[in-house]
Amino acid sequence: MAYASVQARIKPELKAQADEIFESIGISTADAIRMFIQHTVNVGGLPFTPMAKRPNATLRAAMTEIEQGGGHRSSSGSDSALRLVHLKGILKGCDFSPTLLAEARREMWKKFDTNPL
Repeated sequence: MAYASVQARIKPELKAQADEIFESIGISTADAIRMFIQHTVNVGGLPFTPMAKRPNATLRAAMTEIEQGGGHRSSSGSDSALRLVHLKGILKGCDFSPTLLAEARREMWKKFDTNPL
């Protein structure tokens, strides 16, 4: 049986991280790529849902604080809290779509007594 080759350029750090994970579960990078392609064919699309970049550690900590009832309540409107978040640099390094930010705002206001939205 003839085989086709697949080549991709990726950053060395990313390859090293993936290789470490694959080695820990007993497969090679080539095996992982074959599994990914086969599963893509089996399900008729990507075997995962592409998503926005994950929040950085500072934002995750702030989200946890809010979920646990902490943080500060803003009384000057719904955008004040988001402006404060941006000013403090909590979103530094994260790329969020307007839709994701709107959902984050809705989730944030669920934690408070009133919802100005």
